[in-house]
Amino acid sequence: MKALTKVNPNFSHTSSKNPTIKQKSSFSSLQRSSSTTTTPKPTLDSSICQTPAQPQEFVSSKNRLKTPTSISKLESKALNSSINLNKTLPLNFNNQILMKKDNSTPNNLNLSELLELELKSKKTFINTNISTRYKVKKELENLEKIYQLENKLSILRKDNSNLKVQNNTFSKEIDRKKKENEDLVKALNEVKGVNEILVGELKEKNMRIEDLEQNKWDLNEKSLMLMKEVNEKNRRIEEIEQEKRDTVNGIKVYFGGLHDRIVKMKDKKRVMKRHIEGKKLSETFGK
Repeated sequence: MKALTKVNPNFSHTSSKNPTIKQKSSFSSLQRSSSTTTTPKPTLDSSICQTPAQPQEFVSSKNRLKTPTSISKLESKALNSSINLNKTLPLNFNNQILMKKDNSTPNNLNLSELLELELKSKKTFINTNISTRYKVKKELENLEKIYQLENKLSILRKDNSNLKVQNNTFSKEIDRKKKENEDLVKALNEVKGVNEILVGELKEKNMRIEDLEQNKWDLNEKSLMLMKEVNEKNRRIEEIEQEKRDTVNGIKVYFGGLHDRIVKMKDKKRVMKRHIEGKKLSETFGK
């Protein structure tokens, strides 16, 4: 039996790993196949179960879709083309099944076989159409993913450029901070040197203060000892003064009695002298 269908010549079987047909040619072929009224001549062979034509990549790397809006419009156009194919081709194909080249019915096919062949052809076409639509949809999804990834890559590149600028700025800032840090380290070392000198002087002064404190304690001890000696001498002086006063008082008492005796002796001497003189006078005048 001869095959009843042929694959649309605008589609081509290519490897799914390396599709090369551009976007406009693929969808223009779908539109032409949906709008034409002539159909390929039926033949009976093993192509009834033929695998559907695979749509090739719609966009090359130089002509890639730029926006998600264009992708959705492209997908809508592909689906509409597939619907038109589903509506028109089976009907024309059905007419061709029933007619030969000379517009007569095939001699060796009855009606049931023709209907069976028609059913098989419709199933094959439907499977082909569904597979084509699915693959178109997958290709569009892949293109959308590629677009999103390229957008992300562009954003990452911009971020990377900004990060490089920031990195250069940070590097300059780090170099400036390093220089400032070196200056601060030098100043700190100078301050440390001065501090060490001051610490040495402070230690010497502390040692001198400790010596002075020790001398102070020694002087305090000596002062206490001298105070004790002074107190002892003062006590001795008071004792001597008391002895002196006692001696003076004793001398005064002694000489007071002696003076009284002397006065008495003088009085007695005057009396005797007067008596003697009176006696001499009386003797003189008595002769």
